Amino acid sequence: MPSHGTPLSATHLAPFVSTATKALILVANDLGQGVQESWANRSEEMQSLFRQAFLPPQQTGQPLMARYIVPIPNIAVNYDRKFVDAAMAGGPQTPSNYDVLKVGDLYVARHKGIVRRNITIVNFGLDVSSEQAQEFGQAHKLGRTLDPWECFSIGEHRPMLNRELGFDYMAVVSLEKCEFGGESRVCSCWWDEREREAALNWFTDGWHVRCWFGFVRES
Repeated sequence: MPSHGTPLSATHLAPFVSTATKALILVANDLGQGVQESWANRSEEMQSLFRQAFLPPQQTGQPLMARYIVPIPNIAVNYDRKFVDAAMAGGPQTPSNYDVLKVGDLYVARHKGIVRRNITIVNFGLDVSSEQAQEFGQAHKLGRTLDPWECFSIGEHRPMLNRELGFDYMAVVSLEKCEFGGESRVCSCWWDEREREAALNWFTDGWHVRCWFGFVRES
């Protein structure tokens, strides 16, 4: 699920900056003579880079950029499968009381039978909002967002996707909304080591750095 850090207090900020500075000095020394002076003379540029690393794109004035764009071709999506069965196929360790298993009537399959999909998943390397991910997909013409059946099918057919991409823990998110409990919710498939779970998240929540967003171009 999305997680967020706690801002450093004034008491803890000084030790953090001191430790970070020492680390930068060690890195500069390893890179060679004159690097420290070069960095010192480019303080505004260095500050900008730190802002990009520590703050969300909307606070830095920088456009949102993808860190990874990964094609996942030829995924078989079974639209004849009941929603709950699709969720459990994608996330076989999903607890029986999870909300994702309660929203099957709120989604309508847009196709029948088995449809092959060429999916693209995107990760930004930082926490982002649902709207930011949607806007990125539209701006780069990646297609519509995944529907839940497509999202769960990635978990079903690529059970070790997290290891393929070099992660222990990650999620693929469908941003197709439903209204549940009076709020906009979306489906996701989560990998944790060798286990997978389906989940129902809040559309308005921020998304963790390990979350990937899926898009499909209709043929």
